Amino acid sequence: MAEKLLTISKFAQLFNTTQHTIRHYEQQGLLQPVTIAANGYRQYGMAEAYQLSFILFLRQLGLSLAEIKAILTSDYSEQTLLLNKKQALQEEIARLQALEQTIDDQLQQVNQQDTLQVDQPIHLRVLQRLPFA
Repeated sequence: MAEKLLTISKFAQLFNTTQHTIRHYEQQGLLQPVTIAANGYRQYGMAEAYQLSFILFLRQLGLSLAEIKAILTSDYSEQTLLLNKKQALQEEIARLQALEQTIDDQLQQVNQQDTLQVDQPIHLRVLQRLPFA
């Protein structure tokens, strides 16, 4: 049974991307269609679908096309890459959590400064004479 091939438009639609993006990846040597028909229609199969999904995943991780090409064309370990990215993400999460705590501390200080605790009743005439900044 022959593999069902998809045109570039269906392929792009499947991955929620554009034909231009796929063509760009082709021009960069990251992805090649199974066939290019005489009329120019490009067709892609399952292997190309896996390849494109991996490329899109690496792009989500923030890798440049040059870095992706180096990974795809060398013996660089995907496991090493993913572990390094995971560690970088964990460090960024820790940095953002520390920043969030600093913001929470600042908000708490601002809220405490704006609060005026009055133990005794104050008459309005007395309150009007107090110099408030």
